[in-house]
Amino acid sequence: MLEIDETLLKPEDRTVLQDLVVAAVNKALEQAEELARDELRKSTEGLLPDLPGLDLGSLMR
Repeated sequence: MLEIDETLLKPEDRTVLQDLVVAAVNKALEQAEELARDELRKSTEGLLPDLPGLDLGSLMR
């Protein structure tokens, strides 16, 4: 949880600002995870054999 010093802003804005900051951080984390998956996929492409019946796609999600 994020806490912002109440002396820095109006009381009615405090909760909204906290929610916005938390949402922005969560969105950034999601984007970083997606980027890391994409880079891992690119760097490991062709390294694993394509075996019938062996689905490794779930490891890259």
